[in-house]
Amino acid sequence: MKRNRLVGVVMVSMVVAAGAGWLAGSQIQSPAEAAAQTAAPVPSPILVPAEMRELSTDIVTRGVGRFGSPHTVSLAPSALKPDRGIVTSIADEATELNLGDVAATVSGRPVFVLSGDVPSYRDLGPGVVGVDVMQLEQSLHDLGLDPGPVDGTYDSQTGAAVAGLYQTGGYEPVVVTSRTPDLQPLFTALVEGADFGAGILLPADEIIYVSSPPVRLSEVLKEPGVSGEGDLLALTDANIAIDSSVPIESAGLVTEGMKVLIDEPDLGITGEGTISFVAAGPGTNDIDGFHVYFEVTVPD
Repeated sequence: MKRNRLVGVVMVSMVVAAGAGWLAGSQIQSPAEAAAQTAAPVPSPILVPAEMRELSTDIVTRGVGRFGSPHTVSLAPSALKPDRGIVTSIADEATELNLGDVAATVSGRPVFVLSGDVPSYRDLGPGVVGVDVMQLEQSLHDLGLDPGPVDGTYDSQTGAAVAGLYQTGGYEPVVVTSRTPDLQPLFTALVEGADFGAGILLPADEIIYVSSPPVRLSEVLKEPGVSGEGDLLALTDANIAIDSSVPIESAGLVTEGMKVLIDEPDLGITGEGTISFVAAGPGTNDIDGFHVYFEVTVPD
């Protein structure tokens, strides 16, 4: 009896020992097996809904409104006249001058506002060719006065349109006829390419060119009764501009051509403008070194 019990105990002990050995062996892993079990799973596509949206950042800043930067205007000398003449009238300050308007009169002669980037620098008449003639023709065309082809050549059609400009304003044009032979050789000698008989002339001091009419007369620099030589008046764009700035860290978000919203609750003014200029760096245009200047133009 005792022998059988002893055998049973020994057999149970052996089974327990074998089980413990198996359990211990099952917990032992090679480095390769451990790496395989801890490796990331094989990538697989993950599907999520996609949507298009515009990312935006609101930048709120203050600005100071003004009309465009003023620039002074003086009259070019005319070889067709003995002197610079006397100012006889001038438009009031804050007057809006449109294409074809008379900004002033000198010795009773008109000074017309026309559109162009090339300033008046010479008298014009039949036979004269150039960019200044082309911009004259374009202005006449825009006024509904037919100058013929806008080709930069002053011909009889151009002269007829110039005459129409004067007559519309209530003035007489300068005309070379058989009764004024003294003007022909003078004009021909002074203007290369001029070769004509009778015709309509346009004295250099009877027009001023502006890039984008209408413009605003911001300051009268001469009073009637003084010489027409020198700065006559100052003009600005008729549109409003706003000077503003942003902190340096936001400057990269501001670019030319960007639309901005304008809101002045105290005056009840709202509108939209366009950023027309951004300074290259901080500290310009009377702005401190921690801000970057930009300009906004506001259309009519």
